[in-house]
Amino acid sequence: MLGHHHRAAADAASSAGGVQALQGALLDEVGRDGNGGGKLKESEQEELARLRREKAELVKQHAKEKAAWEKERAELEDERDVLKRSVVLWVKDSLNR
Repeated sequence: MLGHHHRAAADAASSAGGVQALQGALLDEVGRDGNGGGKLKESEQEELARLRREKAELVKQHAKEKAAWEKERAELEDERDVLKRSVVLWVKDSLNR
């Protein structure tokens, strides 16, 4: 059912970054404007639309995860700074005894 280029693109989709690879392969085949001058079959248009939606969802998910990691990193850095100050005070107190 799928042509040679489509099978190769589908194989690329199973690897890391597969969604982008498949979308890129489809766009290369039909042209960078995404419509191929009307050459896309309806099933290909649907697949391209699905891939674009999936990519958009992955971008949103990545942004949320990145924000959560950045928040956690900032909290850990704050904790580290408090611990550093605590150690300095502990050492000063120990030396003054």
